[in-house]
Amino acid sequence: LTSETRGAVRSVSGDLAEAAFIADLAQKVQAEDGWVDILINNAALIRPGRIGHTAAAAWEEVLKVNLLAPCLLLNELATAMNEHSQAPLVVNISSVAALQGAPYEASYVVSKAGLQGLSAAVNEEYSMFGRIRAMTVCPGNMETEIWRHTEGWPGISRTPRDRLMKPFTVAEAIVRWVELSDELDLSQCVLTPRKDLQDADNLVNPKFKE
Repeated sequence: LTSETRGAVRSVSGDLAEAAFIADLAQKVQAEDGWVDILINNAALIRPGRIGHTAAAAWEEVLKVNLLAPCLLLNELATAMNEHSQAPLVVNISSVAALQGAPYEASYVVSKAGLQGLSAAVNEEYSMFGRIRAMTVCPGNMETEIWRHTEGWPGISRTPRDRLMKPFTVAEAIVRWVELSDELDLSQCVLTPRKDLQDADNLVNPKFKE
């Protein structure tokens, strides 16, 4: 990406469960760059457990990272985005689980459904008072740490590894949707593998293959 755009990548480590870190991160970004054009809320974690048998701390941890952090980031960045960016966009990475539910993942499902609500609120509010638009991306099962974390839990559908989407596949789809968002209403996008493709590697753009 950096070779194509001639841009630079900066990484910052921190805990998105901490409001103070989020405020500090937003302040540093705006001090260095002025504003954000595209905010992608992608960080997430999962704590599998049955409803009625999940500790309050586990619920709180998931909701803080998956839902509250995106809300606080947007709250910190929205004013500058709306005033200075030519096409401000928020991309919330939700999940197919938010649309159809999933056993043993209630806190995760709730947090991802909340991101859909956040996108809807942004689109309604800024259609009247500004320019920020929001889109929600709902990927199916991907080969990530979250998928591996739920392995062995009864009742959770296990997608064969060769049917899992690769993270690069979803990333490339998001880039394409962002490029088209000025022309099309892409407020919610669902991404799952084609049923006729048995090997998830076939879904990966060759330029991303090693």
